[in-house]
Amino acid sequence: MYKNRKATQKIALLFSVFFLTIVGISIYFVIDDAEKTATIKLVVAPVSADILINDQPFDNMETYKVKPGDYKIVVSKPDYFETFTKSFTLESGDSKEFYLELQALPNTDWYKNHPDDAYSIDTIINHELSERSDNLAKNYPLLTKLPIKVEYYKNNSIYIYYIITYQVEKDNQPTIIIKDFTGGNYNSALERLKAEGFNPDNYNIEYQDKTNEIAPTFTPE
Repeated sequence: MYKNRKATQKIALLFSVFFLTIVGISIYFVIDDAEKTATIKLVVAPVSADILINDQPFDNMETYKVKPGDYKIVVSKPDYFETFTKSFTLESGDSKEFYLELQALPNTDWYKNHPDDAYSIDTIINHELSERSDNLAKNYPLLTKLPIKVEYYKNNSIYIYYIITYQVEKDNQPTIIIKDFTGGNYNSALERLKAEGFNPDNYNIEYQDKTNEIAPTFTPE
């Protein structure tokens, strides 16, 4: 009887230690996860590149929750691409994105023999285009209103007076283009821009005479 009671107490003690250990580990992970209030997103080309953040390996094409603090990222593909290194700091609530295409070393052609390793490039390019578009819209809000097309009805068809559109040069400076299809609409186009709430003087403006290109945009059957 005594031996059985002692064995039972021993089992109970071991269970208690095991239970407290599990609880302690769970609390640690809950607290640790609660402290992860920043994020890092990784989209790297080539996909097989090695990614180290504070000397710890991270997977590509993933988003991670991390603790605020100082970080150093190293992305490499030895013998084929230049190594990328960057130090950065994350505060609580910060989000850091790395859309990164490594620079190929001279006389190397990794993608020729590893085409599948380039599929992240499209994601990177689309992100860059989207970011460029967002920056343009932020700096030049008029662009969100364009194109503007002013039309008229004649002989059972719809024609264009003028179109206000734009193009962006390599320096990211937009040029507003007024395409005039009937002539004499330059000032009207400027007044239309003002009516939209924008000062034409804040933009480069190019006038294009399109009077020899007039054609109906729509002819009902």
